[in-house]
Amino acid sequence: MSERMSYEEYLEQNGSLTYTNKGVSMLPLLRQGRDLFTVRKKGKERCKAGDVVLYRRQPDQYVLHRIIKVRPKDYVILGDNCIGREYGVTDEDILGVMTGFVRGRRKYYVDHPVYQLYSFVWMHTVQLRIFVKKCILRIKKKASLRRRTEETQKSREGIVSKDKTMTKEEYRNVMGDVIWLAVCAVNGATPDTECINRIDLKRLYHAAEQHLLTAIVAYALESAGIHDKAFIQAKAKAIRKLALMDAEMAVLSDRLEHAGIWYMPLKGTVLKDFYPAYGLREMADHDILIDADRAEDVKAIMEEMGFRPEHFGAGNHDCYYKEPVCNFEMHRALFGKGNPDAMQAYYENVKARLLKDEGRKHGYHFSPEDFYVYMIAHEYKHYSAGGTGLRSLLDTYVYLQKNRLNMEYVSAETEKLGIREFEETNRTLSLKLFAREILEEQQKMQLTAEEAELFENILYSGTYGTQENAVRNRMKKVTGEQGKVTGRMRLRYYLSRLFPKQELLYPWYPPAKYKVLIPFVWVYRILVIAVARRKKVFGEVRIVEKQEKI
Repeated sequence: MSERMSYEEYLEQNGSLTYTNKGVSMLPLLRQGRDLFTVRKKGKERCKAGDVVLYRRQPDQYVLHRIIKVRPKDYVILGDNCIGREYGVTDEDILGVMTGFVRGRRKYYVDHPVYQLYSFVWMHTVQLRIFVKKCILRIKKKASLRRRTEETQKSREGIVSKDKTMTKEEYRNVMGDVIWLAVCAVNGATPDTECINRIDLKRLYHAAEQHLLTAIVAYALESAGIHDKAFIQAKAKAIRKLALMDAEMAVLSDRLEHAGIWYMPLKGTVLKDFYPAYGLREMADHDILIDADRAEDVKAIMEEMGFRPEHFGAGNHDCYYKEPVCNFEMHRALFGKGNPDAMQAYYENVKARLLKDEGRKHGYHFSPEDFYVYMIAHEYKHYSAGGTGLRSLLDTYVYLQKNRLNMEYVSAETEKLGIREFEETNRTLSLKLFAREILEEQQKMQLTAEEAELFENILYSGTYGTQENAVRNRMKKVTGEQGKVTGRMRLRYYLSRLFPKQELLYPWYPPAKYKVLIPFVWVYRILVIAVARRKKVFGEVRIVEKQEKI
C-alpha cells in the first residue's frame, strides 16, 4: 500500500487490503510482525458478531478487533487478547471486514473449520477470559508494585514520620508548627521570621508531608522570606499537578456533556477552589460522580483521552491514570458496600439531591449545605476506618469561612446519617485550630474532652490513616464487643478477614455475585494476598495479637 494513501483510499480503489499485524491485541490469532491479514471493503450490510473488522478510532488510529456484540446503532468490540470492551463503534467507523489471514506459512479463510472453531470458542468464553486475564494481571501488578509501595506504606502507617529520630512528643511539637503556618497561609498572615528560625525545616517537611500540607506550609514560609528547596519543589509539584488535572477536567466535562452522561465533581475537586491561592490544597486526584449505567462509556472516553484504567468494575469507583501525574476517580456511588448502612441508604438516590450547573445540560452540584454534609460523611468514613489527617479539618475550616450554611438543616441531615455529634465536634475543633485568633499570643486554645480525643486521633493518623486504627475499628465491627480481647474474638476477626460475606466480596470480585463461585473467589483472594500483600498481612496479625482491649 502506498505510504501516501490512507486505508480508506486504498480500500476504495482496490476493494481489499493485505497488511501485517501490529501490536498484541489479536493474539493468539495474529502475531506482530509475523502474520498477515486480508480485509475486504465493508459494504452496506451490517457486520455480525464474530467478524474481525478494521475500523477507525478517532482521530487517526486504525484498529483490527473482533465484534462481540451487535447493537441497533453500534457495535461492542474487543481484541482477542484484550480485557477492555470498546463501545460506540458504528458502521461508518468500520472500513473493512477480515476475509482471511496468513499464519506462518499457512493461509486460512474465515470459513475454514479451524478458524470457525477458534472463533466459536473465543466468542463464547469472553467473560471467562476477561476474568482470568484480570486475575493474572492483578496478581502480577500487585507483585510488581509491592516493593515500590512498601516505603510509601511505611510512611503512611508510621505514627510519627519518616524521620526516625523524632519522638512522639517532638512530632507533636513540630505538628504545632505545621498548624501555625497553615493558619497563617489560609488567613493571609505573615509568620514571624524569628519563630521560623527555631524550626527544624527537615522535620517540618516530614511532618507536613504526613498530612499533605507541604504546599500550604511552603506558601507560609515564602511569605516570610524563607525559601527552602524541599518546600519550593513541593509547592511547584502541587501547582503543576493541579494545573494538568484541571486542564484534563475541562476536556472531560465537555466530553461527558457531548456524550449525554451526567456527572458531578466531588471532594477536593470542589474544595480546592475555596482556598485563597492556587495549589494551596495539595491534590491526590480528581473525584467525579458519574451515571453508574454509563461507566463503560466513561471508560471509553477516558481511554480516548489517553488515560489508563488502573482499576475498573470493582468497588464503587474506577481509577484512571495519565502520565505524568493525572489521577481521576470516577465514582459510580458515593458510598458502596462496607460503609455504614445509613450512608448507603441516604445517598442511594443521590441524583434527586443534586442541582444542575448553570449553562450545562448534564453537569450537577450539591447545594452548599448538602456538599458540607457529604464532606463530613466522607471524612467520618475515613475516620472510622483507618483515620484521617489534618487536611480534612482544614478543609472544614476553609469551607465554613466561604459559605454561610443553614446549620439547622445540617444538624437534621447529619442526625439521619448518625454523625451529628461527629460533625459538631469536627466543626468546633477546626475553628479552634485554624481561626486567625489563634495567632494572638494571648489566645489559649481550650479543647473539650471530645475535641481532644478527635485531635489526638487525627494528629497521629496522617492523611491515609494507620493500620493499627483500621484493625481496631474492624475488630469492633466484627466482634460487637468491648473490653478485653479474647482468643474467640481474634478467631472471629481472622475468619471475617479470610472469608468475607458476599455483599463485601461482590463489589471487588464480580464473580462473587453467584453464590456457587464464592469459595473460588475466597481461594483466589487468599492467593493474591499471599503473593502481593504478605508483609501487610503479617503486620495486621501482629497488631491483632498485641490488642489487649478494644
